[in-house]
Amino acid sequence: MSEVVRGQVTAVRESRNATFLDVGIPGDKSTQIVVTGEVERPIKIGDIVRAEGETGETAISVRRGLGQISLFAEGIETVADNLRPRWPGADTRERHAAQAEYVDMLRRRHATHKGIRDTLDAEGYTAVDTSILQKTASGAAARTFDTVANFDGRERHLRIAPEIDLKVVMALSGLERVYELGRLFRNEGTDTRHHPEFTNVEAYTAYQTREEAIGLTERVLTDIARAQGTDYDFTNIPRTSVAELFEKHDVNFERILSLVESDDIGALRAYAKTVGVDDADTRGASGIIDAIMKRRVRPTVDAPLIVDGYLSDQLPLAASLKSDDRFADAFQVMLKTAEMVKAYQEEVDPELLRAKLIRQAGEDVEDAFRNDTRLIDACEMGLPPMYGIGIGLDNFTATITDRPTRKVIPMPIDL
Repeated sequence: MSEVVRGQVTAVRESRNATFLDVGIPGDKSTQIVVTGEVERPIKIGDIVRAEGETGETAISVRRGLGQISLFAEGIETVADNLRPRWPGADTRERHAAQAEYVDMLRRRHATHKGIRDTLDAEGYTAVDTSILQKTASGAAARTFDTVANFDGRERHLRIAPEIDLKVVMALSGLERVYELGRLFRNEGTDTRHHPEFTNVEAYTAYQTREEAIGLTERVLTDIARAQGTDYDFTNIPRTSVAELFEKHDVNFERILSLVESDDIGALRAYAKTVGVDDADTRGASGIIDAIMKRRVRPTVDAPLIVDGYLSDQLPLAASLKSDDRFADAFQVMLKTAEMVKAYQEEVDPELLRAKLIRQAGEDVEDAFRNDTRLIDACEMGLPPMYGIGIGLDNFTATITDRPTRKVIPMPIDL
């Protein structure tokens, strides 16, 4: 029975009576095509070809007991000429290695996204696609990519977070479990861990407790680690608090807390300078605490670690602990000096939320929430208590595979 083989030529060998071609994606198992007739035009490595014929073993395969099945064709068709190398490299081996690595990344990325969707879908979540082009980019404090729309002459922004849109969806629909896996855009610096365009997953769950949110986070992180072929196990991640980390690194958390409570920003800035925050004069209270965490604590974190005990002022969209309203009902997952996951009980009381946003807006002139009233509107419609989890997938994937972020993104911006 006649069969057809199509694909990329990865090797060409000429003999007196036939032309032998290996066809397939570098890194995958290839198919050998044996062209017994005349080849009308030269076949190059990298060309896309099509051949039709009968399958069987070559005499050499039979003699050596290889069991290699080849396609025997009288002719071959070049479907697409390879006029330039697909990948840079000193030779074919290097170029094929680069292509094989790229294909492996794409497949693992697909498996990662599928694993996340399968886990959340199985637990009753509804996937939602929210707007990427927004009137007001909100849900995080970040610089935006901006444009002016031709249809109405108004400024629009690429989204920096889906958080507010997802909460609006919950308010409008009444759904209790939603998530979005999609692209975000932040007009900020790039390095080995940050890229202006990246993939993020956020999930919101009504009536979820912190322990339940931690369990879901551990399951999703483990799914990602398995899809990426790593040995990481994110079940039962060790836990600590901001206070414990600060004390471990000779930072007096109780003093910081006292100064925040007394609203003595001058004294707080003076103390912050003694623990390495040289630019404290340009920061508010939450910015100072974040700087201490990033500069003094996080560089020492290597293994997965769940951290709680953040001040309510640090997370204006988070609900405070019922037992102590100075602290947010929140946690983060850290790994290899970086924040991988941010999660918190959402503040759904419109009056409390409004007060928190007003306080935070006075601290950060680039805060992106304060001009967007939709979150307050959603809370006034009536939102149940809920926990939200956000994971930056590209950063997390790059971290657990020890690769720069641009190596785990299909089309990095400088390609």
